[in-house]
Amino acid sequence: MFTDIKDYSKKMNLNEKQAIEMLREHNQIMNNTIESFNGNVIEIIGDSFLASFESASDAAECAVEIQKRFVLYNFNKSSDEKIEIRISIHLGDVVQFEGRLKGDIINVAARIQEITSAGAIYISQSVYNTIKSKTNFLFKELGTYSVKNIREPITLYQILY
Repeated sequence: MFTDIKDYSKKMNLNEKQAIEMLREHNQIMNNTIESFNGNVIEIIGDSFLASFESASDAAECAVEIQKRFVLYNFNKSSDEKIEIRISIHLGDVVQFEGRLKGDIINVAARIQEITSAGAIYISQSVYNTIKSKTNFLFKELGTYSVKNIREPITLYQILY
């Protein structure tokens, strides 16, 4: 699972103190939610999280819970205080290299996240095939996308929650 805050750099440029506080709140929500779904935070890069899960269903359930928690967080906030998250989930093998996870799967998840709408969860075909009969989610097929530096086009779905 790869996540990112929409317009975080812009928020940081406009009001650094407020953006840092938002990041603190964001990181707490993310860490707590990922942990509660047996996920592992692999890396935090600025306002982006990379997390792994033993189960694609757990990753999807976690992503939905994250989005719901940010809806609640944003409820009484002004537009410049809101935290809107883009989440992507992809499934595949990873390799450990110098104590870190590496692999094409991470690149694909990052590229999917880049085209994900704020407040949405986009998943790859492999995730969809794995979880479609194991969850009660509704899905919307988004079509096939070509993404930067990824040879094969990717069919994407959105989890509707």
